[in-house]
Amino acid sequence: MKKIRFILVLILIFSLVSSSTIMAVFAKDSKIIENKGYVIASRLNVRTLGSMRGKIITTIPKGVEVHVFREESNWYYVEYARNKRGWVYSKYINLKKDDDPKSKDLNIIEKKGYVTVYGLNVRTLGSMKGKIITVINKGVEVHIFGEKNNWYYVEYARNKRGWVYSKYINFKKSSQIDTSSLSNKSYSWYFIRNNKNEQPGFDKDYKALLDKYSGITIGNKNKKDIFLTFDNGYENGYTNQILDILKSQNVKASFFVQGTYIDKNPEIVKRMVREGHIVLNHTNNHPKMPTLTNDKLKYQINIVEEKYKNLTGEEMHKFLRPPSGAFSEKTLAETKNLGYRTVFWSMAHRDWLVNDQPGQAASYKHVTDNIHNGAVILLHSVSKSNTQALEEIIKELKTRGYNFKLLTEYP
Repeated sequence: MKKIRFILVLILIFSLVSSSTIMAVFAKDSKIIENKGYVIASRLNVRTLGSMRGKIITTIPKGVEVHVFREESNWYYVEYARNKRGWVYSKYINLKKDDDPKSKDLNIIEKKGYVTVYGLNVRTLGSMKGKIITVINKGVEVHIFGEKNNWYYVEYARNKRGWVYSKYINFKKSSQIDTSSLSNKSYSWYFIRNNKNEQPGFDKDYKALLDKYSGITIGNKNKKDIFLTFDNGYENGYTNQILDILKSQNVKASFFVQGTYIDKNPEIVKRMVREGHIVLNHTNNHPKMPTLTNDKLKYQINIVEEKYKNLTGEEMHKFLRPPSGAFSEKTLAETKNLGYRTVFWSMAHRDWLVNDQPGQAASYKHVTDNIHNGAVILLHSVSKSNTQALEEIIKELKTRGYNFKLLTEYP
C-alpha cells in the first residue's frame, strides 16, 4: 500500500511540473545559447512549439527578462518564469551581452530610431577613437538602448551592437516621396567616353534626375578613388576565380547579385561576405524596372534582401543597380523610398555576351584607357575576358596610384 501511495505522489509531482514546463524535443541543428535576454515587443506570445503552429501558453510583456536555452529556425526556447518554459519568436528578444555598457553609464532611452544619412559608421566606442565595425545605410531601423556624450548605443541587426553618432539618428521615420504624379517614362543610362583618362560626360537631364534621388554614377574628380563593381546575374564558372584574384591582390569589390543567383550559388555569396566584399541588390530576376507596378517593384527588391538575410544572417547594404540600366523618375523615387541608392556606372563595355567575348587584351585596354578619378567600373562576372585580364588590370591601376573603394565608402 505504501508503495502505491509513493507512486501516486511521484505521478502528482510530475504532472505539476509538466503543466508549467514544455518538454521540448530539439532538432539536431538547434543552437545552444544559454544567455539572458529581454522582451522588446509590447506583448510576446509564448508557444508550445517553435513555430506559429504551437499553441499559445501565455503572453509576456515588454521588458521581461528570460533565460534563452536554444535557438531553432528563428525561435528561442526560453524560461520566462520559474520552471515555466516555451518557445518565442527570436526577433522580439534582445540577448544581453557581457560587453554592453552598464546602465549607470548611459542616459537610458529604449527607443526605435532611423538612420538619416547614407553610410553611417558603427563603432566599438562612443567616440571617434572607436574602431569601425560596419556601415549602415539611410533608413535602417535601429534599437537605441541609451545615450552618452552625443553617441547612441544601438542594436543595428539582430544581436549586433555598437555606437553611432546621435546627430544621424532620427526618432521619426523619414518621410516618403509621393510618386503618384511622377513620370514613368523609361530611359537607358549611358555615358560619353573620352580617351584622356578624364571623367566621362553624361546626359545632363539623366544626371540631374539621378542626383535628385541621391543616386551614384561617379565619384570625386579630385581623388584617385575608384569603385570596382560586378554584376552577377547567373554563374558562368568565373566568380570564384575573380574572388581568388581579388584576394591575392587585397582588393575589395561590390557585387550586385540577383535573387536567383543567391538561390543557386549560396556558397559563392557566403564567400563574398566572408572575404570582405559587399553584396548588393540587382533585383530578383532582372526585369526592366519601369515596366513594373509599384508592388512588383517592391517585391523584386525586398525579396533579394530577404534571401540575403536568410543566407547570411546580415542586413543587405541598400544599393541597387537597375537591370539593363533602365529607369524612370518614378522608379528612382520608389527605390529611394525603400531606403536604397540607385547605382549606375561611369565605365562599362560589351562584356556580357558569353559567346562573343572581346578577349583578354581588349578588356585590359578598355579599363586602362578609360580609367578616371571617381570611376564606378561595371564588369560582368560571366565574362571570360574580364576574368583573364583582371589581375593585370588591378596591378596597373595600383601602379597609377588608384585606390579601390567599396560603395559603402562613397561620400
